[in-house]
This record gives sequence, structure tokens and C-alpha cells, in this order.
Amino acid sequence: MLKHDIRPSYPVAGDQLTPAYETLANLIRKQPGLWLVDGASGVDWQSFVDGLKNALQGQAVEFVDVSPAHIGAEAAQKLLQPYLDTGDPDFGKLYDGSLADFFVPAQIKALAKEAQAGLESGKTVLVYGTGAGLLELPANSVFVDLPSEEVRKLASAKKASSIVKYEAPSDKVLSNVDFPVINGQRARLLPSLVYYVDFRNPQAPVGISGTGLRGSLHTLAQQPFRVTPIIYTSMWGGQHLIKNIEAMRAYPRCSHYYAMFPPVNTLVLRDGGLELEMPFENMLHLETAALQGSLLEKAFGARMPIRATIMDTLEGMTLSHQIHPSHAQAKRIFNTDFDEPETYYFLETTTESSFYLGLRDDADPAAFRRSVQRAVDEQIGFDLSDYVNLYPAHKNDVVHVPASMVHNAGPQSLILEVTTHPIGHTYRLYDFMRRTSDGKLRPLHVEQAFGCLDAARNRTWAEQQGLFPQRKVLMQGDGWSVSRRVAPPITKFTEDEISLTNEYPDDTRGERFHLLLGLEGDDLRVEGNGYCHPLHQFELLIVPAAAGAYRLVNEGGSPARVLKLYVSTPQEYQAAEI
Repeated sequence: MLKHDIRPSYPVAGDQLTPAYETLANLIRKQPGLWLVDGASGVDWQSFVDGLKNALQGQAVEFVDVSPAHIGAEAAQKLLQPYLDTGDPDFGKLYDGSLADFFVPAQIKALAKEAQAGLESGKTVLVYGTGAGLLELPANSVFVDLPSEEVRKLASAKKASSIVKYEAPSDKVLSNVDFPVINGQRARLLPSLVYYVDFRNPQAPVGISGTGLRGSLHTLAQQPFRVTPIIYTSMWGGQHLIKNIEAMRAYPRCSHYYAMFPPVNTLVLRDGGLELEMPFENMLHLETAALQGSLLEKAFGARMPIRATIMDTLEGMTLSHQIHPSHAQAKRIFNTDFDEPETYYFLETTTESSFYLGLRDDADPAAFRRSVQRAVDEQIGFDLSDYVNLYPAHKNDVVHVPASMVHNAGPQSLILEVTTHPIGHTYRLYDFMRRTSDGKLRPLHVEQAFGCLDAARNRTWAEQQGLFPQRKVLMQGDGWSVSRRVAPPITKFTEDEISLTNEYPDDTRGERFHLLLGLEGDDLRVEGNGYCHPLHQFELLIVPAAAGAYRLVNEGGSPARVLKLYVSTPQEYQAAEI
């Protein structure tokens, strides 16, 4: 078994976690006046109000619901028509507006006037609901939060509504509207919050003061830490991680282990027997400079331009054959600022491991499309290798996968997939005739996929562009060495492989964060000025730019290996696409 923690947590700094209803009730007693309680999509506001009223024990508080000021379902859906009515059931365009767009300004002003009148008559007024923070009045602010994966689960169970007023919002609605809009509102309110609530358990939510939240995240941003990974179980998922990580034994299979997926990952604070889980994006908003560093903050702000996923197909199946749009296509189709070039790093393989990449030099793209369409229309499969290059895969191989190039990972591999797109858009164009639990073929995106295909990106082109780089020793020291593979500009990040028998020194220099993935060795730690953090095999550790100088220490009896990832400088990142 690996010494691998799938739920890392960190102590609260200079404060404590508390039962939210009781604490908030006490705060209201001590600080009567106006309270604005905003929150995420998916929050059961009636449960929140009932719990708080019970804790208030009859104290006179006027509760005002902000939802009547909403523009309404019809107006919201009209507003979002260009973003959601795309003719694609899975993908929409990223909405780039704010939460204020979903409320009638005159009605927000009327609510503010109503609240002001209540205050002037000596009442304590609490305005609640998603959007309450839009009232422009001096007030004590609270945010009631849910991680995005929790909202997805609630929506799937038809227990969460959307700011678009859909009662059971699809992932398309949540990803393109709710999550970015709420994230913007959260970012606006975090610097001045009086209290923050983790509402995963509506019966017993946990909270922390705004000062404690900001202080804990500031402390954490000065040292290495891990986010909570998100684990998915697709039909093609494998068994390697499940068999080797005790805490994952409950999963039937693992397809995606999202070690770094900024809009989805969470951070967990602990205090005694209490835990508070929050979106990782909270740190990105409050500690942008400390986390990103001087070279990345200006270019990307609070957006962390990297995603790292471990994909497991050992004792699993081949992934669907897929393609990602180019930068220009991603901007036009999805309204995003990132394309999705990928890099595969093969962590574990067998003699059966393989991957598909690029059209064969002799492939006829029109014939390829006819075969795909026939599979959809007549449910007749075909041999993908008739059109697409099939390569063997070996442990420690690295393969770069540009956008607009067909590809997929084969079976019997454990792969680290790294990309610069923090969200991700994948068009499936063939799925080997696999069916869902209801007996239907898995849905594909044939039209969209072939619209993104660059047929010139074939085997010859791949070799010319250096998509299969060889490792070269970059530098060596006492008991350590660093190797690097020359990568084409499409990668937009750098991978260094560090081998060490004792210690290896490094330094962020305050310029950019480093990501460290344990490859071999289970007795590693990362030490620096006032911090020490363990690093086990396949764990991904974030070293914030503010952490500065640090050293990797190998306490095991055999050499260890670590993969270091870091985003290129803005000049490198904006290099011309190939």
C-alpha cells in the first residue's frame, strides 16, 4: 500500500472552527444591525433560515429574502441564450457577466430601502439568499458556500437550483454560468467577510470568522500544501490506484484522479474534530501574488493555468478517441482564453500499453469520417488503427499532444496528463462501440470533432515537431540530478525530473509556483523556512511562489524521483502556436 493521503487537511491559523448556526446567532446578538448573507448555487436557503432561527431562540430578527429581486427564469434564459442555446447538449459558452446581471436593479434598491427602514426603526435585519451581497449598504457580510462537486451532486439528485432558475441545472448550465458567476461574487466578498460557512451538512454546518479564513489561507500560501483531489469513476477506469491506496478501496474503478483542477479542487481546514472544506479558488482570490508569483500574477491573475490528472487504465479500457479545439476555436466556441494542449507522462505500463496520436500519413480524412459516421448511424465498428497511428507506451515515456490532433490513451497504463486549460473541453469522435448502462451507445461529438481536426498533424508532422522528446541530464550535484525533455511551445509549461539519494535544493524565487509529483520513493519531504511537508508516491504538492527556497529530502533507503512542473513565463506561454 502507498502512503497516499486522498484528503489532506491543514490546521486553522490563529482562530477556530465553530458550529455555524450557534456562532452566527451569537454574532448577531453582539452586533445587531444589517446582515447580508450571500452564498453559492445549491444552498438550501430554507434549511439555513430554519437552522439560524432555531439558534436565535426567539430573538427578533427580520429575515428578508433577496430572491424576489431576481429577473426571473424567462429573462435569465433569454440573457443566456447565446451561451447555452449552442445546439450542443454538452458544451456551452462561458458566461462572462456578473451576478448583478440576474437581478433587477430597481428591486435591489427597493430591498435596500426596506432594510434601511427596518434598521432605522431599531430592528436587526438579515437579507439572505444568493445575491444578498449585491445590496450596497454598510453591513456584516456572510458567505454560505458549497464546493462545485457538491453542487453537481445536489443538482444530479434534483436538490439544487441555479441562478438561471432551473430547478435541476445540467452540468452545462453549472459550468458555464453558475460556477463562474458565483466565483466572481465570492471573490468580491471574501476580503470583507465577517463569517464564512461550509454548508455541506445543512443540519450542522461549520464556520470560521472572515479574519480566521483569510489568516489561515495566508499562512498556507507561504508553504507547500496539497488540494483535495477529485476522483471520477468512468466505465473505462482502471484498478491500479484502487488496489494501492487504502482510502480508495470503496471506488469500483478510477478513471480520473484530478490532482490539480483549480475550479474543482478544495482545501480542507481542521480544528479538533471539525473540518471546513472550501473551494481552492478562495486561496487564488485572496493570495494571488503569494501563490502565482511575480511572473504569473500579471498574466493570469487568479486563474491558475494548469491542470494535472492521473488517468488509470490498468485493468481498465482504452479512452474514447478524442480531440481538443485550438486556441482560436476555444475562444470562438467556448469563450475561453485557453486551448488544451496536453502532455502524457506514463507513470506505469505493461507490455500491452499503447496510445493513439495523429492521423496516419496515408489516412484519408474523408474515409475516416465516413467510418465514424457509419459507427453512429449503423452501429458498425471499425479498426481505429486503419486511420490513426498506434504507438507502444513504456514507463517514463513523455508524449506531447497538441490541440486539433486526434488522440487517446490505450489500456494498461497509469498516466499523468498535464494541460494548461483549467476547465477542459473534449470532443469524442469514436468510443469503440461502448454502451452506457441503459444499453445506448455513448454520445459522440462527430460534427464538432471533425470541425477541429487538423489533418496535417500526422505521424511525420509529430516527429518533426518533437512530440516524443528524449530525456537529457540538465544539471547534477551531490546525490542529485535534474533531467529535462526539450518540449515544443505547445506545452506552455516545463517538466523536470529530479533524482535524489539525499537532498536536492530548489527555489521559486518568488516568480511562480512549482508542482511536485512523487514518482518513486515514499519517504520524501519538502522542507523550507518554517515548514516541512511529506510527499508520497503520486501525491501532487503545490509549492507557492511565496515559499521561496526549499529542499527535497529523501529519507528512504533507495533513490527517489520527483517530477517538477511549472508554468512557463508569459513570454514563453504566448509563443506562436504550431
